[in-house]
Amino acid sequence: MADDPEGGNPHTVHFTDLSIFKADTTNRSWTWDFGDGYQSGVRNPTHTYTQEGDYTVGLTVGDGQNTYNLVKSNYVTVRNYPNFLLSRTATDTVDMEIVGNDVQSDTLMIYNPGGLADLSFGTTESLNWLSVSPASGTVAPNDSAMIILQFTSTDLGVYTGSVIVYGNDENNTSVEVPVTMHVVEFPYLPAPFRAGYNANGSAIHLTWSDRSRIEDGYKLYRVNSSGRTLLWTAPPNATAFTDADVDTNQTWQYAITTFLNSRGESPVEITITVPAKPELASITRNGDVVTLTPASTSSGTSGLWAERWQNDDPPVLGGNSVSIGNIRD
Repeated sequence: MADDPEGGNPHTVHFTDLSIFKADTTNRSWTWDFGDGYQSGVRNPTHTYTQEGDYTVGLTVGDGQNTYNLVKSNYVTVRNYPNFLLSRTATDTVDMEIVGNDVQSDTLMIYNPGGLADLSFGTTESLNWLSVSPASGTVAPNDSAMIILQFTSTDLGVYTGSVIVYGNDENNTSVEVPVTMHVVEFPYLPAPFRAGYNANGSAIHLTWSDRSRIEDGYKLYRVNSSGRTLLWTAPPNATAFTDADVDTNQTWQYAITTFLNSRGESPVEITITVPAKPELASITRNGDVVTLTPASTSSGTSGLWAERWQNDDPPVLGGNSVSIGNIRD
């Protein structure tokens, strides 16, 4: 008699002899034939099968005078059930960090050194932030398959769950892997940003206040009608940059963004516009009135600020031109 005649490879079976002998029988013998080329002379042996198949088991019992045979055909069945392994284990959590509102994915590899596996994949509970695809699949012996985990961020916080893989073996073997999603805020440039500039000679000096909290750095661009050119990838906490060898008689525009762990740049963008220096087309005098007129090519100029230095005269702000009266030689 076998305690467990069917199982997955390898499979261990404990055999028990139920023969009844006369009380005066002393020369007793047992010969077990396990059907796989191995035998045993123990009355109640244990044997491990290491190959898939159906095995016929025979027992010959002797009492010194006679022998008795018992044969059970295809008595033990051994199958190569799936023995799937995952690229992550219960102690190796799938840990995903998402910045802001985004969708990210990760993968799990399934390896099957056992028999043909019909598997189903999913989560241990309904999770609106995690999906698993495909939902099922077949993995051939000594082959592998990939399942994709898709994470969709919602509100900031930490989300936990588990991915589970079920097999088609007799014990409905399953492997469960913990999953954690961290949703963090994107680095940002909160107002006021207090950006400024100083144009001096052929250089423009840009300054700003570092008010973001978790950035890995800044990216500073020069912007024009054709697009933008990256001038500098700055370290975190940078607060100044000099754009040298530029024509300060032109209007320049700059944009600054933050970035985090090479995941991308913040959707928040701060711009700095540096207007061109105003140019005077003419200075005319008529009697005691001097008229200052800007050149029509002076882009970014909204007017003139004229100041007379004698007698502590106040400045005069004009529109398209400025006329200052009471001028004496």
